[in-house]
Amino acid sequence: MSSWWNAAAFAEVKAYGRLAESTRTEDQTFYADWWYELSDIGRNRIARVVWETQPLDPPIQDYPSTHSVLGAAGAEVLAYVFGTDVGFSMESTSSKPPGQLRSFPTFEAAALENADSRVACGIHFRFATEAGLEMGRQIGKHAVSTVLPVK
Repeated sequence: MSSWWNAAAFAEVKAYGRLAESTRTEDQTFYADWWYELSDIGRNRIARVVWETQPLDPPIQDYPSTHSVLGAAGAEVLAYVFGTDVGFSMESTSSKPPGQLRSFPTFEAAALENADSRVACGIHFRFATEAGLEMGRQIGKHAVSTVLPVK
């Protein structure tokens, strides 16, 4: 067994992510469903939602959590483009019931909740989401420094 696996991580995802008698709160259950959609759908929707208020000119493995990677990378790029203290609200294609609005004070807050949702729904261990967040931040910073134009 790899050194990154441990009993505490297993116990957490088992208790937190199970369907019945989970230790998660009602809100954690809600956002686990809310973030269940594909990450690229959410990142594009975040950009569209923020664009409306701040326009400018022009299959799952556990480790690392791809949702977390994409969420953190997207947060880095969106913060570069729109600023770090931009709040927004948006709907999700996977919320139950559909059409539910959720609000976030920053892109980073959305990325963190998105990552946590993967543990809450039982798909990832916490260490997989933490590794995904770190990897995503690095990818986002790399994209900002090498691909995006200087402001």
